[in-house]
Amino acid sequence: MEYQGRHEHIGGGLIRFVHRWSPEGCDPWASIAIVHGLGDHGGRFDRMARWFVRHGVLVNAIDLIGHGRSFGRRGCVHSYNALLEEVNHFVRLGGSENGPIPRFVFGQSMGGNLVLNWALRYESNIAGLIAGAPMLRAARPTSDSFIRIGRHLSHWLPHVRFRAPVDVSLLTRDVHAQRAYNEDKLVHRHVSLRLGMSLVDSGLWALTHAEDLSVPTLIMHGMNDRLTSPHASHHFASMNPEFVELRLWHGLRHDLHCEPEWTNVLDDLRRWLAGRLASDSRRMAA
Repeated sequence: MEYQGRHEHIGGGLIRFVHRWSPEGCDPWASIAIVHGLGDHGGRFDRMARWFVRHGVLVNAIDLIGHGRSFGRRGCVHSYNALLEEVNHFVRLGGSENGPIPRFVFGQSMGGNLVLNWALRYESNIAGLIAGAPMLRAARPTSDSFIRIGRHLSHWLPHVRFRAPVDVSLLTRDVHAQRAYNEDKLVHRHVSLRLGMSLVDSGLWALTHAEDLSVPTLIMHGMNDRLTSPHASHHFASMNPEFVELRLWHGLRHDLHCEPEWTNVLDDLRRWLAGRLASDSRRMAA
């Protein structure tokens, strides 16, 4: 396996830190572009990426603006649309460099919000989309009055940041993964008013437009997630059964790829990827 991590021009004049894991000694049968969650970074998907590389899949991950090794004030964005444009450039960059192999896009938490909104708003030729515990709604509903106040303040004070307390036990039951998260100096716990309210509104927008999604999509969510709502994921999938499959994992929490059962989760995901390609081959043969 070969790993490279470096700042790259991803398009549109943007420079971001990009992680790449490549199989050695064989040609990859698919690629996955990973978009991380709030306060996270692409390097924290190293174990997941190495697992997929061992199974012949090429993996790329980005550090979004204000995250990881990429530039920008922690937790701040110019706008939600600019963040989506960043995702769009990254996904297309992976397509141009990886050659003619089937491409999948994976987003975790905030990244799940981003990739679902990206697929709803942009044209693409990817083979499939995966959203892990997508941030469509918070697990605990926020009052309408609080949201109205937040929207108002975000226009006047967009870059005011709040430190979001993170109980790592809500992310995973794995104590080793909890310790790694706490010790990771690239993880941050800040969110600006603009980013926070944009995530609330874009989650609601995606739920309203779920039936417009035309990309084969898998949503994976732990039923014991206390950060993002598995019920919102169920609602999204129920609005578009033609293109969206839902896998609910009983007893698991927010970061499925960090849970003690992570190999079962990834093996299920690998089978879904292979199933998508087999389905496409049968359709083309017909």
